[in-house]
Amino acid sequence: MPQLLKPLLLLTCFIAAEEIGVFVSGNATFEHSYGTLGLFSPDTVKSGNLYLLSGLLPMLISRPSSQPEQTPPLAERVTGEWKISPLTGLSIAIRATDSGSGIREVRFCYKNGGEADFRSDILYRDNGLYTKSIPGNLLSEKGFSYFFEIRDSVGNGTFLPDTALDSLSLMLHLPQGVKYHKDNNRFFPSEKWTMFSFPLLPDQSTAATLLTSQLGPHDERHWKMVRWDGNAYRTLSQSDLFRLRPGHAFFLFVRQNNVTLSSGSGCALRLDRPYRLSLPPKQWTQFGNPFAFPIRFSYFSPSQPDSLSQPLDGDYAEQGYTPLETNPLIQPWKGYWIFNSSSTICTLAITPVEDKNPSKKGIAFPDTIDWAGTLSTEKGSKIFFGTSSIRKMAFPQPPTLENGPVLSFRCDNSRFISQFKQTAKNGEGICLNDLILETRQEKMIKLQTTSMGRIPHKRLLFDKTRLVGLPLPDSGIVIVSNPEGDKERCFSLFCGSKHFVDSLMQWHTKSCPMAVEISDNIPNPFNPTTSFHIALPARTTLFQVEATIFDLAGHYVRRLIDTALLPGRHTVIWQGKDDQGRSVASGVYLCRFTVSGKQEKLGRILRLTLIR
Repeated sequence: MPQLLKPLLLLTCFIAAEEIGVFVSGNATFEHSYGTLGLFSPDTVKSGNLYLLSGLLPMLISRPSSQPEQTPPLAERVTGEWKISPLTGLSIAIRATDSGSGIREVRFCYKNGGEADFRSDILYRDNGLYTKSIPGNLLSEKGFSYFFEIRDSVGNGTFLPDTALDSLSLMLHLPQGVKYHKDNNRFFPSEKWTMFSFPLLPDQSTAATLLTSQLGPHDERHWKMVRWDGNAYRTLSQSDLFRLRPGHAFFLFVRQNNVTLSSGSGCALRLDRPYRLSLPPKQWTQFGNPFAFPIRFSYFSPSQPDSLSQPLDGDYAEQGYTPLETNPLIQPWKGYWIFNSSSTICTLAITPVEDKNPSKKGIAFPDTIDWAGTLSTEKGSKIFFGTSSIRKMAFPQPPTLENGPVLSFRCDNSRFISQFKQTAKNGEGICLNDLILETRQEKMIKLQTTSMGRIPHKRLLFDKTRLVGLPLPDSGIVIVSNPEGDKERCFSLFCGSKHFVDSLMQWHTKSCPMAVEISDNIPNPFNPTTSFHIALPARTTLFQVEATIFDLAGHYVRRLIDTALLPGRHTVIWQGKDDQGRSVASGVYLCRFTVSGKQEKLGRILRLTLIR
């Protein structure tokens, strides 16, 4: 016991002028209203360096070798969790005494949000107390944490709590909540699906309650909300999936303009521990940044690192799902996609370390990528392709939302939004197969193309059905014609030298007709449907095709087709009806075909027999 009675610092801590605990020498531990403190025996304190940890970034504080008669106490973890409002501010006071050499300096060390380093202010004794007043403007949705450093006249130090890693993190309550802002825009986007997340813990438990108070009663004519779960989109009526938890992201569609969205009242997250998100197995998850400041993705630590895809930007309607750079900046309020390929739940532990450096969108191409290109639809579906020094770079295709054409690469019944091949030894080029365009039966699809890096001399989008190639510019628009309303079109990408691309085209089109061909209708006679087959040779331009039905007296019956078609093989069908949709009588009819191209023109009249 005499050993424990050596001179120790005597500390008393106050919050808003209320005493919450007294630290007295001569005892190993003491209970107080907010936790347990421990005092080490002076003989256990060793000289050297004491490391204070701020998140993952060490801050080094050196102290001289301790003198036996002046060794200060070291406190174990102090827990503190007080709801503080930015409207009121905060006043904190401690009492520090030393029976040996006396107190030389008391510092209040603090930081806002995820700042890397603590700032410090020297405190001066007043009426026996060292007091720090924190104005409300320092307390925000980013959160606030602090600790005290007390040193005696010979340089020995006591920290309250014992390390900055255990700094006191205030639960800041925000009565007015946080207003939506993204890319310096305070209005929530209208007339398009937008993925977003909440950067704090709202007091309201469900999205329906919070949004109804701001957007009016839920009515899909005015606003609607969905969330991906269990490999399907769920609607707002399934309320368990729409609980407002930090780090969860949602899709919201608002028709009204100039909507200012608020989180509602809530609390900023604690800064003294990582926040954890669970990612279900074998599926995509919408996620966001749970803190109110940007954090690098490297601080999102997964329990199974090899099972996660690179995060994708959730702005589908604007730019397509875009793979982000290698270590992207995850912004507050935004939403992102991530895929867990594991068969078990993967946990993301998010450490609150703020990063203020800007982040660029797009795949990172250091060292591994020779060149890359993109193709995207007007509704935002986008694919990436190119050559890489590594064997494979592939991102699974995330769930689509907009009801428009969708691009993807198909492989083993799975779909991907990227395909990168290893550069061929001869360096001539690559062939990327099974590029699928889901047309949604649109008759004309506009594709935007871009390029980066050492672009090949020639790139061609080869239609595997019509056996025709569409040149891809380095940057520009490509039109895919779909006059017959096919649900799906399959293409290959030829990229490389002119000789390489032309050789591939020649090999793939060797079965393509050399001239325009119009076949007899099959069957004939027929009841009630017959078909005509047209073969159009490979050309760089479209063919204008017209087919019209007449009776034997020359009276007009029906126009079957009058449109521009791509080279390849096409089918035209007559179902035995006139222009008003009425079934015609049995008899002999004539079909007049005309095909006009840049280099040729062909006409033919076919005799058809309908027997009912």
